Amino acid sequence: MGFDDILTAIALGTRLTKAVVSLKKHIDDLRSGATSESLQPSPIEALDKRTSDLESLARKQAARIGDLEIGLEDAAVVTSALAERVTTIFWITVLGGTVGLIALILSILAIGHSLSFRPSPEQALDDGFAFITTVVRDCRFVWPSVL
Repeated sequence: MGFDDILTAIALGTRLTKAVVSLKKHIDDLRSGATSESLQPSPIEALDKRTSDLESLARKQAARIGDLEIGLEDAAVVTSALAERVTTIFWITVLGGTVGLIALILSILAIGHSLSFRPSPEQALDDGFAFITTVVRDCRFVWPSVL
C-alpha cells in the first residue's frame, strides 16, 4: 500500500461524503413538504382531512387522560401508605412521650421521698454496715479464694 493508494482513498472518501451531503439535502427538501399544490382540494376533502385530524387529536387526548388517571391512582395509593406510616409514627411518639412522662413523675416522686426521708446517723450506719456485709458475702460467693 503506497502513498498513491492513501491519496486515492482520501479522494474517494471526500466524493462519498459530498454525495451523502447532497442526498441528505434532497431528502430534507422532500421531508419539508415543499411540494407544489397545483390542485385545490375540494371542500369535502378539506372537511374529511380536518375530521381525521380531530379524531387523531381526540385519540391522543384520550390516551393522555388515561395516563393521567393511572398516575393519579398511583399517587393516591402512595399518599394513603404515607398517611398510614405518619399515623403510626405519631402514635409511637405519643406512647413514648407518655411512658417518658410517667417515668419522670416516678423519678420526681422517688427523689422527693428520698429527700424527705432522712435516717438517723445510727440507722444510716447500720444500713451502711449491712450493705458492706452483703457485698463482702457476695464477693466470697463469687471469689472464695480471694477473701
